[in-house]
Amino acid sequence: MELTRFLDTSKRAEWLESWFGQQEQLLEPEQQASWDVWKRYLSDSSLVDEPLLWQAPIPAQLRAFVWCDILYNRKIKSLHTSISIYDIARVSTPQYDWDSLVEESASLPSSIDDNILQNIVRRQDELTTTQVRDLTAIVKAYAILDSDVGYTPALIYLAMPLVTLLPLPYSFEVLIHFMYKANARAMFVQHMPLLRRILHVYSVHASTLYPELYQYLHNSTVIPETYASVWFMSLFSNSCHDGKLPPMDCLYSIWDAVLIGGLHASLSLAIGILGANSDILTTVNAEREGRAISAYLRNQWWMVYMPADGTTKDLGKRILQSAYKHRLIPLNPQSVDINSNLHEPRAVYSGRIHHLHQDNQALLDSIRRLNSDLEAITNDHADLEHSLVEAKYDLAQKTDDGVELEEETKALKEAIESMPAQVEELWQSRISEAETRRQDFIHNQIETKQSVAEMQQEIEQLQQKVADSIQEKEALHRKLNEMRRMLTSGGLTTRGLTLDHPFRASNKTATGQSRRILGNLPPHFTHVNRFHHIQDRAKAVFEVHLLVVLVMVYLQGTIGRMLKVACAEAL
Repeated sequence: MELTRFLDTSKRAEWLESWFGQQEQLLEPEQQASWDVWKRYLSDSSLVDEPLLWQAPIPAQLRAFVWCDILYNRKIKSLHTSISIYDIARVSTPQYDWDSLVEESASLPSSIDDNILQNIVRRQDELTTTQVRDLTAIVKAYAILDSDVGYTPALIYLAMPLVTLLPLPYSFEVLIHFMYKANARAMFVQHMPLLRRILHVYSVHASTLYPELYQYLHNSTVIPETYASVWFMSLFSNSCHDGKLPPMDCLYSIWDAVLIGGLHASLSLAIGILGANSDILTTVNAEREGRAISAYLRNQWWMVYMPADGTTKDLGKRILQSAYKHRLIPLNPQSVDINSNLHEPRAVYSGRIHHLHQDNQALLDSIRRLNSDLEAITNDHADLEHSLVEAKYDLAQKTDDGVELEEETKALKEAIESMPAQVEELWQSRISEAETRRQDFIHNQIETKQSVAEMQQEIEQLQQKVADSIQEKEALHRKLNEMRRMLTSGGLTTRGLTLDHPFRASNKTATGQSRRILGNLPPHFTHVNRFHHIQDRAKAVFEVHLLVVLVMVYLQGTIGRMLKVACAEAL
Protein backbone atom coordinates (compact mmCIF):
# COMPACT_ATOMS: atom_id res chain seq x y z
CA MET A 1 0.00 0.00 0.00
CA GLU A 2 1.04 3.64 -0.36
CA LEU A 3 1.66 4.06 3.38
CA THR A 4 4.09 1.14 3.32
CA ARG A 5 6.10 2.90 0.63
CA PHE A 6 6.07 6.05 2.73
CA LEU A 7 7.35 4.37 5.90
CA ASP A 8 9.84 2.01 4.24
CA THR A 9 11.53 4.16 1.61
CA SER A 10 14.72 6.06 2.36
CA LYS A 11 13.65 8.89 0.07
CA ARG A 12 10.55 9.65 2.06
CA ALA A 13 10.46 13.41 1.40
CA GLU A 14 10.68 13.06 -2.41
CA TRP A 15 8.07 10.32 -2.48
CA LEU A 16 5.75 12.25 -0.15
CA GLU A 17 5.85 15.35 -2.36
CA SER A 18 4.97 13.26 -5.42
CA TRP A 19 2.19 11.42 -3.59
CA PHE A 20 0.71 14.66 -2.22
CA GLY A 21 0.64 16.04 -5.77
CA GLN A 22 -1.48 13.07 -6.85
CA GLN A 23 -3.83 13.18 -3.87
CA GLU A 24 -4.57 16.89 -4.01
CA GLN A 25 -6.21 16.34 -7.38
CA LEU A 26 -8.91 14.38 -5.53
CA LEU A 27 -9.70 17.11 -2.99
CA GLU A 28 -13.04 18.83 -2.84
CA PRO A 29 -13.06 22.61 -3.51
CA GLU A 30 -13.73 23.41 0.17
CA GLN A 31 -10.75 21.22 1.20
CA GLN A 32 -8.29 22.87 -1.18
CA ALA A 33 -7.88 26.06 0.88
CA SER A 34 -7.04 24.11 4.07
CA TRP A 35 -4.65 21.87 2.18
CA ASP A 36 -2.78 24.86 0.71
CA VAL A 37 -2.06 26.06 4.26
CA TRP A 38 -0.80 22.65 5.39
CA LYS A 39 1.25 22.16 2.23
CA ARG A 40 3.14 25.38 2.94
CA TYR A 41 3.65 24.28 6.54
CA LEU A 42 5.02 20.89 5.51
CA SER A 43 7.45 22.50 3.08
CA ASP A 44 8.68 25.06 5.65
CA SER A 45 6.98 25.50 9.02
CA SER A 46 8.23 29.10 9.26
CA LEU A 47 6.08 30.10 6.27
CA VAL A 48 2.78 29.62 8.10
CA ASP A 49 1.54 31.22 11.29
CA GLU A 50 0.21 28.77 13.81
CA PRO A 51 -3.29 30.36 13.95
CA LEU A 52 -3.92 29.37 10.34
CA LEU A 53 -3.20 25.73 11.15
CA TRP A 54 -5.59 25.79 14.08
CA GLN A 55 -8.38 27.03 11.81
CA ALA A 56 -7.64 24.87 8.74
CA PRO A 57 -8.60 21.21 9.25
CA ILE A 58 -6.42 18.64 7.50
CA PRO A 59 -8.28 16.86 4.65
CA ALA A 60 -9.32 13.44 5.93
CA GLN A 61 -7.65 11.46 3.13
CA LEU A 62 -4.29 13.16 3.85
CA ARG A 63 -4.30 13.29 7.67
CA ALA A 64 -2.39 10.05 8.25
CA PHE A 65 0.44 11.12 5.96
CA VAL A 66 0.61 14.62 7.48
CA TRP A 67 0.91 13.13 10.96
CA CYS A 68 3.62 10.75 9.83
CA ASP A 69 5.50 13.54 8.08
CA ILE A 70 5.40 15.72 11.20
CA LEU A 71 6.56 12.91 13.48
CA TYR A 72 9.28 11.61 11.14
CA ASN A 73 10.75 14.96 10.04
CA ARG A 74 12.18 18.01 11.77
CA LYS A 75 8.75 19.45 12.54
CA ILE A 76 8.83 17.27 15.64
CA LYS A 77 11.12 19.97 17.06
CA SER A 78 8.05 21.99 17.93
CA LEU A 79 7.14 19.21 20.35
CA HIS A 80 10.67 19.12 21.76
CA THR A 81 10.65 22.86 22.37
CA SER A 82 7.33 22.76 24.15
CA ILE A 83 8.56 19.98 26.45
CA SER A 84 12.07 21.26 27.09
CA ILE A 85 10.87 24.09 29.32
CA TYR A 86 9.87 21.53 31.93
CA ASP A 87 13.44 20.20 32.14
CA ILE A 88 12.45 16.56 31.97
CA ALA A 89 14.98 14.11 30.58
CA ARG A 90 14.05 12.28 27.44
CA VAL A 91 14.74 8.63 26.74
CA SER A 92 15.93 7.56 23.31
CA THR A 93 13.56 5.49 21.23
CA PRO A 94 14.24 1.80 21.87
CA GLN A 95 14.78 -0.77 19.18
CA TYR A 96 12.10 -3.40 18.97
CA ASP A 97 10.72 -6.25 16.92
CA TRP A 98 6.98 -6.14 16.46
CA ASP A 99 6.46 -9.89 16.25
CA SER A 100 8.47 -10.42 19.42
CA LEU A 101 6.42 -7.82 21.27
CA VAL A 102 3.20 -9.52 20.20
CA GLU A 103 4.45 -12.87 21.46
CA GLU A 104 5.54 -11.44 24.80
CA SER A 105 2.27 -9.53 25.27
CA ALA A 106 0.39 -12.82 25.27
CA SER A 107 1.80 -13.46 28.74
CA LEU A 108 0.04 -10.42 30.21
CA PRO A 109 -2.95 -11.04 32.50
CA SER A 110 -6.31 -11.50 30.80
CA SER A 111 -7.70 -8.77 33.02
CA ILE A 112 -5.92 -6.28 30.74
CA ASP A 113 -7.95 -7.54 27.77
CA ASP A 114 -11.14 -7.18 29.79
CA ASN A 115 -10.22 -3.66 30.87
CA ILE A 116 -9.44 -2.66 27.28
CA LEU A 117 -12.80 -3.95 26.08
CA GLN A 118 -14.60 -2.10 28.88
CA ASN A 119 -12.96 1.18 27.84
CA ILE A 120 -13.67 0.84 24.12
CA VAL A 121 -17.19 -0.56 24.39
CA ARG A 122 -18.59 2.96 24.17
CA ARG A 123 -16.95 3.39 20.76
CA GLN A 124 -17.76 -0.05 19.43
CA ASP A 125 -19.99 1.49 16.75
CA GLU A 126 -17.06 3.58 15.44
CA LEU A 127 -14.44 0.81 15.47
CA THR A 128 -14.33 -2.27 13.29
CA THR A 129 -13.42 -5.69 14.63
CA THR A 130 -9.96 -5.37 13.07
CA GLN A 131 -9.40 -1.98 14.68
CA VAL A 132 -10.42 -3.31 18.10
CA ARG A 133 -7.96 -6.18 17.71
CA ASP A 134 -5.20 -3.79 16.58
CA LEU A 135 -5.90 -1.42 19.46
CA THR A 136 -5.61 -4.24 21.99
CA ALA A 137 -2.36 -5.42 20.40
CA ILE A 138 -0.86 -1.90 20.43
CA VAL A 139 -1.64 -1.23 24.09
CA LYS A 140 -0.30 -4.60 25.25
CA ALA A 141 2.81 -4.32 23.03
CA TYR A 142 3.61 -0.88 24.42
CA ALA A 143 3.22 -2.19 27.96
CA ILE A 144 5.91 -4.77 27.13
CA LEU A 145 8.17 -2.28 25.32
CA ASP A 146 8.07 0.51 27.95
CA SER A 147 8.18 -1.19 31.32
CA ASP A 148 8.43 2.19 33.10
CA VAL A 149 4.97 3.07 31.84
CA GLY A 150 3.47 -0.40 31.67
CA TYR A 151 -0.26 -0.73 31.08
CA THR A 152 -2.48 2.32 31.62
CA PRO A 153 -6.00 2.89 30.27
CA ALA A 154 -4.89 6.30 28.99
CA LEU A 155 -2.89 4.52 26.28
CA ILE A 156 -6.17 3.19 24.87
CA TYR A 157 -7.41 6.70 24.18
CA LEU A 158 -4.06 7.87 22.81
CA ALA A 159 -3.86 4.96 20.38
CA MET A 160 -7.53 4.94 19.34
CA PRO A 161 -7.30 7.73 16.69
CA LEU A 162 -4.12 6.13 15.33
CA VAL A 163 -5.64 2.71 14.63
CA THR A 164 -8.57 4.33 12.79
CA LEU A 165 -6.12 5.98 10.36
CA LEU A 166 -3.13 3.62 10.20
CA PRO A 167 -2.87 -0.18 10.04
CA LEU A 168 -0.49 -2.23 12.12
CA PRO A 169 2.42 -1.99 12.69
CA TYR A 170 2.53 1.62 11.46
CA SER A 171 0.03 2.92 14.01
CA PHE A 172 2.26 1.44 16.73
CA GLU A 173 5.34 3.11 15.22
CA VAL A 174 3.62 6.51 15.23
CA LEU A 175 2.62 5.99 18.87
CA ILE A 176 6.25 5.20 19.72
CA HIS A 177 7.40 8.43 18.04
CA PHE A 178 4.84 10.44 19.97
CA MET A 179 5.61 8.87 23.34
CA TYR A 180 9.42 9.05 23.02
CA LYS A 181 10.27 11.90 20.64
CA ALA A 182 7.62 14.18 22.12
CA ASN A 183 8.41 12.74 25.56
CA ALA A 184 4.71 12.27 26.28
CA ARG A 185 5.66 9.16 28.26
CA ALA A 186 6.90 11.46 31.03
CA MET A 187 3.28 11.88 32.07
CA PHE A 188 2.99 8.15 32.81
CA VAL A 189 6.29 7.13 34.39
CA GLN A 190 6.78 6.91 38.14
CA HIS A 191 5.83 10.10 40.01
CA MET A 192 4.43 11.51 36.75
CA PRO A 193 6.81 14.51 36.64
CA LEU A 194 5.54 15.95 33.37
CA LEU A 195 1.90 15.67 34.41
CA ARG A 196 2.60 17.40 37.74
CA ARG A 197 4.34 20.30 36.02
CA ILE A 198 1.66 20.63 33.33
CA LEU A 199 -1.04 20.70 36.00
CA HIS A 200 0.88 23.36 37.89
CA VAL A 201 1.29 25.51 34.77
CA TYR A 202 -2.39 25.01 34.04
CA SER A 203 -3.26 26.21 37.57
CA VAL A 204 -1.09 29.31 37.16
CA HIS A 205 -2.70 30.25 33.86
CA ALA A 206 -6.21 29.45 35.06
CA SER A 207 -5.82 31.58 38.19
CA THR A 208 -4.44 34.43 36.09
CA LEU A 209 -7.00 34.39 33.30
CA TYR A 210 -10.06 33.36 35.35
CA PRO A 211 -9.35 34.38 38.94
CA GLU A 212 -12.97 34.41 40.10
CA LEU A 213 -13.77 31.06 38.51
CA TYR A 214 -10.55 29.54 39.82
CA GLN A 215 -11.34 30.75 43.33
CA TYR A 216 -14.88 29.38 43.04
CA LEU A 217 -13.49 25.97 42.02
CA HIS A 218 -10.95 26.11 44.86
CA ASN A 219 -13.69 26.88 47.38
CA SER A 220 -15.66 23.92 45.99
CA THR A 221 -12.62 21.66 46.57
CA VAL A 222 -12.25 21.17 42.82
CA ILE A 223 -8.55 21.00 42.01
CA PRO A 224 -7.03 20.41 38.54
CA GLU A 225 -5.90 16.92 39.50
CA THR A 226 -9.55 15.80 39.71
CA TYR A 227 -10.36 16.60 36.08
CA ALA A 228 -7.46 18.11 34.09
CA SER A 229 -5.18 15.10 34.57
CA VAL A 230 -7.64 13.04 32.51
CA TRP A 231 -7.57 15.71 29.79
CA PHE A 232 -3.79 15.72 29.41
CA MET A 233 -3.19 11.99 29.76
CA SER A 234 -5.84 11.00 27.17
CA LEU A 235 -5.68 14.17 25.05
CA PHE A 236 -9.31 14.98 25.92
CA SER A 237 -10.67 11.72 24.49
CA ASN A 238 -11.65 9.94 27.74
CA SER A 239 -14.99 11.72 28.18
CA CYS A 240 -18.50 10.34 28.12
CA HIS A 241 -21.90 11.92 28.73
CA ASP A 242 -25.09 9.82 28.59
CA GLY A 243 -23.28 7.27 26.47
CA LYS A 244 -22.05 9.95 24.06
CA LEU A 245 -18.38 10.50 23.37
CA PRO A 246 -16.63 13.34 21.55
CA PRO A 247 -16.80 12.44 17.84
CA MET A 248 -13.68 11.00 16.26
CA ASP A 249 -13.30 14.06 14.00
CA CYS A 250 -13.03 16.16 17.16
CA LEU A 251 -10.20 13.95 18.44
CA TYR A 252 -8.44 14.20 15.08
CA SER A 253 -8.49 18.01 15.32
CA ILE A 254 -7.03 17.88 18.85
CA TRP A 255 -4.23 15.61 17.60
CA ASP A 256 -3.59 18.07 14.75
CA ALA A 257 -3.12 20.86 17.29
CA VAL A 258 -0.88 18.79 19.58
CA LEU A 259 1.34 17.66 16.70
CA ILE A 260 2.00 21.23 15.54
CA GLY A 261 2.03 22.89 18.97
CA GLY A 262 3.29 20.14 21.21
CA LEU A 263 1.87 19.33 24.60
CA HIS A 264 1.84 23.07 25.20
CA ALA A 265 -1.10 23.17 22.77
CA SER A 266 -3.00 20.92 25.15
CA LEU A 267 -2.55 23.62 27.81
CA SER A 268 -4.21 26.16 25.52
CA LEU A 269 -7.00 23.68 24.83
CA ALA A 270 -7.53 23.12 28.56
CA ILE A 271 -7.67 26.85 29.32
CA GLY A 272 -10.05 27.41 26.40
CA ILE A 273 -12.32 24.61 27.60
CA LEU A 274 -12.37 26.03 31.14
CA GLY A 275 -13.30 29.48 29.85
CA ALA A 276 -16.00 28.15 27.52
CA ASN A 277 -17.66 26.31 30.42
CA SER A 278 -17.32 29.08 33.01
CA ASP A 279 -20.98 30.11 32.92
CA ILE A 280 -22.18 26.52 33.30
CA LEU A 281 -19.78 25.68 36.13
CA THR A 282 -21.22 28.35 38.42
CA THR A 283 -24.75 26.92 38.07
CA VAL A 284 -24.02 23.28 38.98
CA ASN A 285 -26.16 21.67 41.69
CA ALA A 286 -24.93 23.07 45.01
CA GLU A 287 -25.81 19.93 47.02
CA ARG A 288 -22.97 17.93 45.49
CA GLU A 289 -21.10 20.87 44.09
CA GLY A 290 -17.52 19.62 44.13
CA ARG A 291 -18.15 16.13 42.74
CA ALA A 292 -20.63 17.46 40.15
CA ILE A 293 -18.19 20.07 38.85
CA SER A 294 -15.36 17.55 38.56
CA ALA A 295 -17.59 15.04 36.79
CA TYR A 296 -18.86 17.71 34.42
CA LEU A 297 -15.36 18.85 33.49
CA ARG A 298 -14.20 15.27 32.94
CA ASN A 299 -17.12 14.06 30.83
CA GLN A 300 -19.25 16.94 29.53
CA TRP A 301 -16.75 19.68 28.72
CA TRP A 302 -17.33 19.27 24.95
CA MET A 303 -21.12 19.66 25.12
CA VAL A 304 -20.85 23.45 25.35
CA TYR A 305 -19.48 23.52 21.79
CA MET A 306 -22.45 21.62 20.38
CA PRO A 307 -24.84 23.74 18.27
CA ALA A 308 -28.55 23.90 19.01
CA ASP A 309 -29.40 21.40 16.26
CA GLY A 310 -27.10 18.78 17.84
CA THR A 311 -24.87 18.31 14.78
CA THR A 312 -21.20 17.49 15.37
CA LYS A 313 -19.92 18.90 12.09
CA ASP A 314 -16.89 21.22 12.58
CA LEU A 315 -16.98 20.55 16.34
CA GLY A 316 -13.21 20.12 16.47
CA LYS A 317 -12.70 23.33 14.52
CA ARG A 318 -14.84 25.28 17.02
CA ILE A 319 -12.88 23.80 19.94
CA LEU A 320 -9.54 24.80 18.41
CA GLN A 321 -10.74 28.30 17.57
CA SER A 322 -11.89 28.77 21.16
CA ALA A 323 -8.61 27.43 22.49
CA TYR A 324 -6.50 29.64 20.25
CA LYS A 325 -8.06 32.72 21.84
CA HIS A 326 -6.19 31.59 24.98
CA ARG A 327 -2.95 30.69 23.24
CA LEU A 328 -0.40 30.69 26.03
CA ILE A 329 3.18 31.88 26.14
CA PRO A 330 5.38 29.14 27.63
CA LEU A 331 6.58 30.04 31.11
CA ASN A 332 10.20 30.06 32.15
CA PRO A 333 11.43 26.85 33.78
CA GLN A 334 11.72 28.60 37.16
CA SER A 335 8.05 29.59 37.06
CA VAL A 336 6.91 25.99 36.83
CA ASP A 337 8.85 24.75 39.84
CA ILE A 338 6.10 23.32 41.99
CA ASN A 339 8.32 23.55 45.10
CA SER A 340 9.12 27.27 44.68
CA ASN A 341 8.01 29.70 47.41
CA LEU A 342 5.37 32.01 46.02
CA HIS A 343 5.65 34.38 49.02
CA GLU A 344 9.09 35.86 48.46
CA PRO A 345 10.32 38.92 50.44
CA ARG A 346 9.50 42.38 49.18
CA ALA A 347 13.15 42.97 48.27
CA VAL A 348 12.84 40.30 45.59
CA TYR A 349 10.06 42.31 44.00
CA SER A 350 11.77 45.72 44.20
CA GLY A 351 13.07 45.42 40.68
CA ARG A 352 9.66 44.36 39.49
CA ILE A 353 8.09 47.35 41.23
CA HIS A 354 10.50 49.66 39.44
CA HIS A 355 9.52 48.08 36.16
CA LEU A 356 5.88 48.47 37.09
CA HIS A 357 6.42 52.21 37.68
CA GLN A 358 7.98 52.45 34.26
CA ASP A 359 5.07 50.55 32.82
CA ASN A 360 2.65 52.90 34.59
CA GLN A 361 4.44 55.91 33.11
CA ALA A 362 4.20 54.33 29.68
CA LEU A 363 0.53 53.73 30.31
CA LEU A 364 0.06 57.41 31.24
CA ASP A 365 1.70 58.41 27.98
CA SER A 366 -0.61 56.01 26.21
CA ILE A 367 -3.58 57.58 27.99
CA ARG A 368 -2.51 61.03 26.81
CA ARG A 369 -2.24 59.76 23.28
CA LEU A 370 -5.61 58.12 23.64
CA ASN A 371 -7.11 61.41 24.87
CA SER A 372 -5.69 63.14 21.83
CA ASP A 373 -7.11 60.42 19.65
CA LEU A 374 -10.42 60.77 21.49
CA GLU A 375 -10.53 64.50 20.70
CA ALA A 376 -9.89 63.76 17.05
CA ILE A 377 -12.57 61.09 17.15
CA THR A 378 -14.97 63.61 18.76
CA ASN A 379 -14.35 66.05 15.93
CA ASP A 380 -14.92 63.28 13.45
CA HIS A 381 -18.09 62.43 15.32
CA ALA A 382 -19.32 66.03 14.97
CA ASP A 383 -18.61 65.88 11.25
CA LEU A 384 -20.48 62.63 11.08
CA GLU A 385 -23.44 64.18 12.89
CA HIS A 386 -23.49 67.03 10.37
CA SER A 387 -23.33 64.52 7.56
CA LEU A 388 -26.12 62.58 9.25
CA VAL A 389 -28.35 65.69 9.33
CA GLU A 390 -27.72 66.28 5.65
CA ALA A 391 -28.39 62.64 4.97
CA LYS A 392 -31.69 62.87 6.87
CA TYR A 393 -32.67 65.95 4.82
CA ASP A 394 -31.81 64.12 1.61
CA LEU A 395 -33.74 61.15 2.89
CA ALA A 396 -36.82 63.33 3.49
CA GLN A 397 -36.61 64.67 -0.06
CA LYS A 398 -36.17 61.21 -1.43
CA THR A 399 -39.11 60.08 0.68
CA ASP A 400 -41.31 62.76 -0.93
CA ASP A 401 -40.05 61.72 -4.33
CA GLY A 402 -40.80 58.18 -3.35
CA VAL A 403 -44.38 59.11 -2.41
CA GLU A 404 -44.89 60.83 -5.76
CA LEU A 405 -43.35 57.91 -7.53
CA GLU A 406 -45.60 55.58 -5.57
CA GLU A 407 -48.68 57.57 -6.62
CA GLU A 408 -47.56 57.53 -10.24
CA THR A 409 -46.91 53.83 -9.94
CA LYS A 410 -50.36 53.33 -8.46
CA ALA A 411 -51.99 55.30 -11.31
CA LEU A 412 -49.97 53.36 -13.84
CA LYS A 413 -50.96 50.12 -12.15
CA GLU A 414 -54.63 51.10 -12.28
CA ALA A 415 -54.27 52.01 -15.94
CA ILE A 416 -52.60 48.68 -16.60
CA GLU A 417 -55.31 46.86 -14.68
CA SER A 418 -58.07 48.68 -16.62
CA MET A 419 -56.35 48.12 -19.94
CA PRO A 420 -57.69 44.58 -20.45
CA ALA A 421 -61.28 45.86 -20.11
CA GLN A 422 -60.61 48.68 -22.57
CA VAL A 423 -58.95 46.30 -24.96
CA GLU A 424 -61.90 43.92 -24.62
CA GLU A 425 -64.35 46.77 -25.22
CA LEU A 426 -62.40 47.98 -28.26
CA TRP A 427 -62.19 44.41 -29.51
CA GLN A 428 -65.92 43.91 -29.16
CA SER A 429 -66.54 47.26 -30.89
CA ARG A 430 -64.30 46.30 -33.78
CA ILE A 431 -65.93 42.89 -33.99
CA SER A 432 -69.39 44.50 -34.00
CA GLU A 433 -68.30 46.98 -36.64
CA ALA A 434 -66.80 44.20 -38.74
CA GLU A 435 -69.99 42.17 -38.35
CA THR A 436 -72.06 45.18 -39.46
CA ARG A 437 -69.85 45.70 -42.47
CA ARG A 438 -70.09 42.02 -43.28
CA GLN A 439 -73.88 42.15 -43.12
CA ASP A 440 -73.87 45.28 -45.30
CA PHE A 441 -71.56 43.58 -47.75
CA ILE A 442 -73.80 40.52 -47.87
CA HIS A 443 -76.84 42.78 -48.40
CA ASN A 444 -75.05 44.77 -51.10
CA GLN A 445 -73.90 41.54 -52.69
CA ILE A 446 -77.47 40.26 -52.78
CA GLU A 447 -78.69 43.56 -54.23
CA THR A 448 -75.85 43.51 -56.75
CA LYS A 449 -76.72 39.98 -57.75
CA GLN A 450 -80.36 41.03 -58.17
CA SER A 451 -79.32 44.10 -60.16
CA VAL A 452 -77.04 41.97 -62.30
CA ALA A 453 -79.86 39.49 -62.84
CA GLU A 454 -82.24 42.30 -63.82
CA MET A 455 -79.63 43.84 -66.10
CA GLN A 456 -78.96 40.42 -67.59
CA GLN A 457 -82.66 40.05 -68.20
CA GLU A 458 -82.81 43.51 -69.78
CA ILE A 459 -79.76 42.65 -71.87
CA GLU A 460 -81.44 39.48 -73.01
CA GLN A 461 -84.57 41.47 -73.87
CA LEU A 462 -82.47 44.05 -75.69
CA GLN A 463 -80.61 41.29 -77.47
CA GLN A 464 -83.97 39.83 -78.48
CA LYS A 465 -85.08 43.24 -79.69
CA VAL A 466 -81.78 43.69 -81.50
CA ALA A 467 -82.26 40.30 -83.11
CA ASP A 468 -85.82 41.26 -84.08
CA SER A 469 -84.55 44.61 -85.34
CA ILE A 470 -81.86 42.89 -87.35
CA GLN A 471 -84.41 40.54 -88.83
CA GLU A 472 -86.73 43.43 -89.57
CA LYS A 473 -83.81 45.37 -91.01
CA GLU A 474 -82.88 42.46 -93.20
CA ALA A 475 -86.51 42.12 -94.29
CA LEU A 476 -86.63 45.83 -95.04
CA HIS A 477 -83.37 45.57 -96.97
CA ARG A 478 -84.77 42.74 -98.99
CA LYS A 479 -87.91 44.68 -99.69
CA LEU A 480 -85.84 47.75 -100.49
CA ASN A 481 -83.64 45.83 -102.88
CA GLU A 482 -86.65 44.15 -104.48
CA MET A 483 -88.33 47.53 -104.87
CA ARG A 484 -85.19 48.92 -106.41
CA ARG A 485 -85.12 46.14 -108.90
CA MET A 486 -88.78 46.64 -109.69
CA LEU A 487 -88.33 50.36 -110.02
CA THR A 488 -85.35 49.88 -112.25
CA SER A 489 -87.12 47.36 -114.43
CA GLY A 490 -90.33 49.44 -114.64
CA GLY A 491 -88.62 52.66 -115.79
CA LEU A 492 -88.86 54.35 -112.38
CA THR A 493 -85.76 56.23 -111.33
CA THR A 494 -85.02 57.18 -107.87
CA ARG A 495 -83.77 60.56 -108.94
CA GLY A 496 -86.72 61.86 -111.04
CA LEU A 497 -89.17 59.58 -109.27
CA THR A 498 -91.37 59.38 -112.43
CA LEU A 499 -93.41 56.45 -113.76
CA ASP A 500 -94.14 55.65 -117.43
CA HIS A 501 -97.88 55.59 -117.43
CA PRO A 502 -98.37 53.11 -114.70
CA PHE A 503 -102.06 52.92 -115.37
CA ARG A 504 -101.77 52.04 -119.01
CA ALA A 505 -102.60 48.70 -120.35
CA SER A 506 -99.04 48.09 -121.56
CA ASN A 507 -97.84 48.53 -118.03
CA LYS A 508 -100.38 46.37 -116.34
CA THR A 509 -97.84 43.70 -115.38
CA ALA A 510 -95.48 46.17 -113.68
CA THR A 511 -98.33 47.90 -112.03
CA GLY A 512 -99.58 44.63 -110.60
CA GLN A 513 -96.16 43.76 -109.20
CA SER A 514 -95.80 47.21 -107.67
CA ARG A 515 -99.09 46.85 -106.02
CA ARG A 516 -98.13 43.52 -104.63
CA ILE A 517 -94.88 44.95 -103.23
CA LEU A 518 -96.33 48.17 -101.95
CA GLY A 519 -99.71 46.87 -101.10
CA ASN A 520 -99.26 47.70 -97.40
CA LEU A 521 -98.55 51.39 -97.96
CA PRO A 522 -101.31 53.93 -97.70
CA PRO A 523 -103.12 54.37 -101.01
CA HIS A 524 -102.46 58.06 -101.16
CA PHE A 525 -98.62 57.48 -101.22
CA THR A 526 -96.92 57.87 -104.49
CA HIS A 527 -94.12 55.57 -105.55
CA VAL A 528 -91.49 58.10 -104.46
CA ASN A 529 -93.06 58.67 -101.11
CA ARG A 530 -93.28 54.97 -100.55
CA PHE A 531 -89.62 54.56 -101.31
CA HIS A 532 -88.63 57.32 -98.94
CA HIS A 533 -90.83 55.84 -96.26
CA ILE A 534 -89.09 52.46 -96.56
CA GLN A 535 -85.67 54.13 -96.50
CA ASP A 536 -86.59 56.09 -93.35
CA ARG A 537 -87.78 52.96 -91.61
CA ALA A 538 -84.55 51.17 -92.47
CA LYS A 539 -82.53 54.10 -91.10
CA ALA A 540 -84.59 54.18 -87.93
CA VAL A 541 -84.09 50.45 -87.43
CA PHE A 542 -80.33 50.89 -87.91
CA GLU A 543 -80.21 53.70 -85.36
CA VAL A 544 -82.16 51.62 -82.88
CA HIS A 545 -79.74 48.74 -83.39
CA LEU A 546 -76.77 51.08 -82.86
CA LEU A 547 -78.36 52.48 -79.68
CA VAL A 548 -78.90 48.98 -78.30
CA VAL A 549 -75.25 48.12 -78.92
CA LEU A 550 -74.09 51.26 -77.10
CA VAL A 551 -76.40 50.52 -74.17
CA MET A 552 -75.03 46.99 -73.90
CA VAL A 553 -71.44 48.27 -73.85
CA TYR A 554 -72.32 50.82 -71.19
CA LEU A 555 -74.12 48.27 -69.05
CA GLN A 556 -71.21 45.84 -69.25
CA GLY A 557 -68.78 48.56 -68.04
CA THR A 558 -71.11 49.59 -65.22
CA ILE A 559 -71.54 46.01 -64.01
CA GLY A 560 -67.76 45.49 -63.99
CA ARG A 561 -67.20 48.60 -61.92
CA MET A 562 -69.92 47.58 -59.46
CA LEU A 563 -68.36 44.15 -59.03
CA LYS A 564 -64.92 45.69 -58.40
CA VAL A 565 -66.35 48.05 -55.76
CA ALA A 566 -68.15 45.17 -54.07
CA CYS A 567 -64.99 43.07 -53.98
CA ALA A 568 -62.98 45.97 -52.56
CA GLU A 569 -65.54 46.52 -49.82
CA ALA A 570 -65.51 42.82 -49.03
CA LEU A 571 -61.74 42.84 -48.65
